[in-house]
Amino acid sequence: SIAFAASSFFLSFFSFGGGALV
Repeated sequence: SIAFAASSFFLSFFSFGGGALV
């Protein structure tokens, strides 16, 4: 579903951003 894809993309992006910040 598109909602699942959006959630997965957001989570992956947030995780990547957090790792970059840290």
